[in-house]
Amino acid sequence: MNNNNNKKRILVLNYEFPPLGGGASPVSYELAKGYVKLKK
Repeated sequence: MNNNNNKKRILVLNYEFPPLGGGASPVSYELAKGYVKLKK
């Protein structure tokens, strides 16, 4: 039996490519880090 049934994957997309250092890239990064902390 697989014990990873409770794992979720979240794909974070934004309009900025390549990441230019401002705008959506840092915000997306911080949101993703926040989602990881919610799990812990």
